[in-house]
Amino acid sequence: MRDALGGIVNIQMILIFIAVVSGYLAFSVNYTKAFRVKDYIINKLEEYETHTHNNANQEMSAYADKVGYSGPTGGVATNVCDYQDGSAGKVSGKNVAQDPQNRFAICMYEGAPTSKKDKEGNCYKRVYYRVVTFINIDIPVINKIMAGMSFFRIEGESNLIQTKEIVSCED
Repeated sequence: MRDALGGIVNIQMILIFIAVVSGYLAFSVNYTKAFRVKDYIINKLEEYETHTHNNANQEMSAYADKVGYSGPTGGVATNVCDYQDGSAGKVSGKNVAQDPQNRFAICMYEGAPTSKKDKEGNCYKRVYYRVVTFINIDIPVINKIMAGMSFFRIEGESNLIQTKEIVSCED
């Protein structure tokens, strides 16, 4: 009887080890996808110098589909981009874009605009964007326990982007 109980304990330990390693691998794959999507979106924002360009939005959505990015959807995605408080590590700025079909949560925030004077004396609006992507953990029990935690969020900022919009100069 002693050998039978020892065998069951060994099998349980092996199953727990397999579950932990599989969970770690799944998390790292989802983290990589979210990180790649964030970097790609920042590159497109800097390339097109805006978030409103049609090609940029289409290319961003197509790339997210291509790499298999699947951030939180449904009820989570509808309010995950709503926070605008600059405290407690949350993103400040206004939310300027989300996935139009609400397939996944990708948030883009436009930071406070500044201006810069060029050689002719014109002042152009300069903005930066903060992009937030999310790591999808689609396990119902874990989603309920960790719903409000922000460590499944990956944030990045673009460089300052000078737009073609002329504004009044700040002296």
